[in-house]
Amino acid sequence: MTNDEQPKRAVQFLDDQQLAHAQTLTKAQVLEFLEDFRLLFAAPLPQAGSSTAVSIRVPDDLRRAFRHKCDRDGVPYQSMVKTLMRRWLAGEA
Repeated sequence: MTNDEQPKRAVQFLDDQQLAHAQTLTKAQVLEFLEDFRLLFAAPLPQAGSSTAVSIRVPDDLRRAFRHKCDRDGVPYQSMVKTLMRRWLAGEA
């Protein structure tokens, strides 16, 4: 298997504050975190299919700027939100 064919592996980088917190965790908490992390990255990325409406509170200036950029680029803004979510899950963001 070449480097291009090898599956990507999730890597967790910790800053000093996160590292200090991690050192206070019990063995059970560490195991729970590792299992959650494994399950998160072992799951296949969701494919197009049924959708669920989501309502979130977003600062007005952020929403307006995001919508303006999408309109300017000719991209439906809800599609861009989904694209960004997929990229983030794939580790591309």
